Amino acid sequence: PETDVLSRVMQADSVFDGRLTAKQIVQTWRLDAELVTLSGCETALGKAEGGEGLVGFSQALLASGARSLVLSLWKVDDMATALLMHRFYENLTGAFTDHRRIAGNDYSQGHPMPKAIALREAKRWIRSNSAEQNRTALRGMGFPIPEDNTALASARAGIRMSKERPHAAFDYSDPHFWAAFILTGCPD
Repeated sequence: PETDVLSRVMQADSVFDGRLTAKQIVQTWRLDAELVTLSGCETALGKAEGGEGLVGFSQALLASGARSLVLSLWKVDDMATALLMHRFYENLTGAFTDHRRIAGNDYSQGHPMPKAIALREAKRWIRSNSAEQNRTALRGMGFPIPEDNTALASARAGIRMSKERPHAAFDYSDPHFWAAFILTGCPD
């Protein structure tokens, strides 16, 4: 989409309403960023602009100096996204304490993974976790996980996935939960 709410900030002479457009990024931002991640809903989508094709955050951020982007293609689940992004950034920074093997390579604590491999490993991890592993990881991140599964399932706000399973099961193996996120730009 053309806009996404990032934050609401008071500035000395005006109030920033939190809306950001691709046009604002192109006109005012000068980045020197190895990676920009927008983990909100549909951040990789654009708006048809005549002969320009789809124009959105991807083009604006790359034109403004980002070398890589992680963006989403559809509406994403908050808890599944929190888990995925936490694991992705652990992989990216090497801030994990276990041994991780992906794409024929071994990674140990303090050894960051390239961006594409870090995202691939995070997706593999979340889809292979048990519901209890996901529940435990979310609690460890500070999410208040209610014991009443029906209350949590009703809080999903209508997000659906193929062969609907109750969200309260914390089963994030369905691609709906992890496949929305794509890496664009430099994979290393």
